[in-house]
Amino acid sequence: MKKYVVRGAVVLAGLMTGVVFAVVVYEWASFRDARLETHSFSHDGRDRTFHLYVPTANGGTEGKPLVVALHRFAETGKRMSKLTGFTDLAEEAGFVVVYPEGIGRRWNTRMFGSETVDDVGYIKALTAHLVETYGLDAS
Repeated sequence: MKKYVVRGAVVLAGLMTGVVFAVVVYEWASFRDARLETHSFSHDGRDRTFHLYVPTANGGTEGKPLVVALHRFAETGKRMSKLTGFTDLAEEAGFVVVYPEGIGRRWNTRMFGSETVDDVGYIKALTAHLVETYGLDAS
């Protein structure tokens, strides 16, 4: 009997490892977009990650609009890119798009997130930084 319990535990552990591996591969392969630049931005003493797409057509970024695409709960900026198609649209329409990352894949709302994370301040600071750095249209 003990031998069967051990075998069952080993099989279960192997299945769990396979599932974790499949999820990691799916995450990497399905939502990978080489066109996105991944950057870090510090706000309120925290390094925050964002993904940026600057269109290659129509030369330069001067005066181009900025679209901020916020991912939904438990998602990532890279997934937001794939789910919305904003990266392709940005290339066609000539705007810059940024996909900021929430802390722990969520934004600080009254329901979810840490009360100590200032996501509104982060988005404002990030937007101002990108407008200044890339000469984007501030309006």
